[in-house]
Amino acid sequence: MFLSRNRRPFPVSRGCRAVAILIWGALATAPATGDTGEPFVAGLEPQVAVTAVGNTVSLAFSAGASATAFNGYAVEITYDPTFLSLAQVDEGHLMVDACADRFVDVAETDSTVTYSHVLLCPGLSIDGPGMLSTFRFQALAEGRTDVWITSDPNCTFVDAGLCIGAQHPECPRDVRLHGAEVIVTDGTVATEPTAPPASAPRARFRPNPAAGDGVFDVALGDAAEGLLELYDAAGRCRFRRRVGAGTTTWDGRDARGVALPSGRYLLRLTVGRRATTSAITLIR
Repeated sequence: MFLSRNRRPFPVSRGCRAVAILIWGALATAPATGDTGEPFVAGLEPQVAVTAVGNTVSLAFSAGASATAFNGYAVEITYDPTFLSLAQVDEGHLMVDACADRFVDVAETDSTVTYSHVLLCPGLSIDGPGMLSTFRFQALAEGRTDVWITSDPNCTFVDAGLCIGAQHPECPRDVRLHGAEVIVTDGTVATEPTAPPASAPRARFRPNPAAGDGVFDVALGDAAEGLLELYDAAGRCRFRRRVGAGTTTWDGRDARGVALPSGRYLLRLTVGRRATTSAITLIR
């Protein structure tokens, strides 16, 4: 079942609503040229959050210091309804403090929420860092689950009616979005945000999606070493490295030193007889 829910802290006329909606259809047709410069980074914070069954956990969608010159966004967040239920979405201080006239729209399914948030003050653009909005979830069941940002990085943010991304005709940007992980406990352990238990071998790549360069966060439990492998959609191993616990940098290249193309890849960490997997998306 598809549910739609609107929250508008300030009155918005039908005309303003129509203008705001039109900005999402305005795509640049000219090819992008020039250097994309410093990556435009935004995502959910904290990247690892811990709560207990029945409690509420908050994930802030925040813009980094390199996220500049935008006046709105439409972010789609996907979560596992087995573990989480959306309770509410609140505006963040970066948008509220910038302009008193704002467009807000929330659309939900049972596993996604799309939040559109636009400044309607003429000619105004803002810069990060700061909180854009807060997504509050109720924890339903014990376990570990990812919360993904599934909107297109090249058109999650807009400015003056144009999508901010690699296709922008004047100022192409390398937009990187990262999601979060929520650990739901039975209530017998602390519920402050913390790192995953050391006993659970796991590997994550950040930022994700990425243009190439990034960091593997590796936990090995009691083991001293693990095998990290990256597979493409055809099942071919493109990267293999023995790693220790902690962070390991990666430049987005395969074992031959060739930059991997855009696409989805499977990251696998093997520790002894145990293996864990996660997905990586590269956007060139």
